[in-house]
Amino acid sequence: MWEQIRSNRRRSVVLTLLMFVLFAGTSAALGFAIVPNEDGMHIGLGIGTLVFLILYLIYAGSPTAVVFANMDARKLSREDLPILHNVVEEISIAAGLPKVPDVYIINEWAPNAFAFGRSPEKAGIAVTAGLLDLLTRDELQGVVAHEVAHIKNQDTRFMTLMAVMLGAIVVMADLTWRLVRFQSVSSNRDRDRKQGNQAVTIALLIALLVSLLAPILARIIYFASSRRREYLADACAAVYTRYPEGLASALEKIEAQAAEMTAVNRAAAPMFIINPLAVEGADSIFATHPPTEKRIEILRCMAGGTFTAYEQAARSVIGRSVLHRSALMRESQMHSESPRA
Repeated sequence: MWEQIRSNRRRSVVLTLLMFVLFAGTSAALGFAIVPNEDGMHIGLGIGTLVFLILYLIYAGSPTAVVFANMDARKLSREDLPILHNVVEEISIAAGLPKVPDVYIINEWAPNAFAFGRSPEKAGIAVTAGLLDLLTRDELQGVVAHEVAHIKNQDTRFMTLMAVMLGAIVVMADLTWRLVRFQSVSSNRDRDRKQGNQAVTIALLIALLVSLLAPILARIIYFASSRRREYLADACAAVYTRYPEGLASALEKIEAQAAEMTAVNRAAAPMFIINPLAVEGADSIFATHPPTEKRIEILRCMAGGTFTAYEQAARSVIGRSVLHRSALMRESQMHSESPRA
């Protein structure tokens, strides 16, 4: 398990660096749109850093306000819904979390759930009213186990950082686009300034191209990182509960009753157990989640509640590996070393 988490961290570093390159490029493009020279690039990087810090501090200062923006959500006490609290507590203990996550309910009839938080000590799990009404206890355990896995694997912290970086890139790209339009209008009005116009035009075209491509590439990276983490969270849920059918049945019901949650921000969509917006096909490069039917098939092909069983099922269903080899080797070693009756 820890080998898989370490592998995820290494991959997260690479993806974060890629996002940072896109962010720096967009910031530099904004600077060129302001002043088309090296000084402009420095100005753009300074503005970009400020935008990123503002967005991150807004989230860090009030994460629930950001996560639940436009949603009718409230925190639940144990007395409000003891069954849900008991399930969250059971799975948190099975996963070895240092603290039981806070529990929230969203007044929304589309069945869905998600986890959030900057660390396992400051995490929460939110479920919709529709999910609670739809699932049995075993199925609810599967869903909660999936969300606890995201917390345990520190996906919530990584996806928060990626969402902030994506938001910063989009803001910078939008500012660049507006400035390029303004500069173009100004340049057209000033027909007497001949010297340097060609260089300015080239710089503006480069800035425009970067502002158009960077948000697209950033979304591809963001959503691709989310899809792989969904498979790992499914595998962890099967291991925590030792009952893959619980999550498989839950996903089947959720998919059958899926409805768009219009109050959800698009950047937050990867945090949910299935896409709450359903705007892209499951096989699209912009898809936030793997195809639900494949996730269900993998779970139902498992020969037991282990990572090895999940990996074998995944290779059979989708034809490729989804878990890190070292984690599987470690699990196999632990089984071989365990005392036999």
